[in-house]
Amino acid sequence: MKNFVVTLAIFLSVLLLWAIIGMKRSDRSFLLPSTVLDRATPLNVNIDVDFIKSLKDPAYGK
Repeated sequence: MKNFVVTLAIFLSVLLLWAIIGMKRSDRSFLLPSTVLDRATPLNVNIDVDFIKSLKDPAYGK
């Protein structure tokens, strides 16, 4: 019961803080700026299969 009261108190204080600061509508450009999206673009690479097969203990090898 003590854990429930502590959890409820934390939840209510966070809810009160959220209400005081202001419930802002989530904006994708705020959460994911263009610099993050530029870094997240996949690279165009070629996988060297012969090199992976030549390894002593490949991940899904023999």
